[in-house]
Amino acid sequence: ADDAKLKSRIADLSGLRRGHVSIGCSQALVSFFLPREISAYQAEFPDVTFSVSVLEHGAAAAALDSFAVDLVLVFDVLGVPDYEVRLAVPQPLTAIMAAGHPLAGKPVVRLRECSAYPIVLPVEGFGGRRLLDRALVNKTYARAPVVESNAFEYLKALVAMTDAVCFQVLIGAPDVTGLSGLVARPIDPRDVNAGTLLLGQKRGRALPVAASRFVEQITRSLHERRETDMGNAAEGERPVAAESGRSARGT
Repeated sequence: ADDAKLKSRIADLSGLRRGHVSIGCSQALVSFFLPREISAYQAEFPDVTFSVSVLEHGAAAAALDSFAVDLVLVFDVLGVPDYEVRLAVPQPLTAIMAAGHPLAGKPVVRLRECSAYPIVLPVEGFGGRRLLDRALVNKTYARAPVVESNAFEYLKALVAMTDAVCFQVLIGAPDVTGLSGLVARPIDPRDVNAGTLLLGQKRGRALPVAASRFVEQITRSLHERRETDMGNAAEGERPVAAESGRSARGT
């Protein structure tokens, strides 16, 4: 019993159980992935606190350099960033639509098919938007978005109520456990290249114990997700999608 108490005290003193973790992330991570990861960590270490700031890849290095965040988890399409990359995971682009949308029954969609419906997009500067803009250069079927916004939650709410289509990287796509009435369908890789999800920290910095432990947890989760996604692709399965819930189509 004394040994257990000593180990518990050492864990508290080291910051493993009573630390704070500050994270900078892309919007794609705030709907599904990070809430699950943080809740799983706090289930084991309830006294560790978290702060999450939404930022784009361009602001990630500055946030790390100023110690505003301990780690970043951002989607990037520009190449090698100016911070230490702990993990880089390819992220394909998916099309997001209402569960009752005509394209929802397809396992894979083409950009030409999506262009037959109203398109709503994040504003320029977001990684997914850059991937899409590059893919549509000189395409005769390219069309201007009917709505642009810097809030993905607004775009998803709009899509759930209309025939519109928006786009999101896979990790930010509607999850099978959700009740949003949305589905995510992969875009044919012939139409658009994948970007990269980067897990990074300030170069040369030794992270606090709680942050370091959380990085290890995220790394495991991302590896597991990648193996699952690759397995689903090999078997011809659809990616995760929230097919429960009522589409606005027919409401």
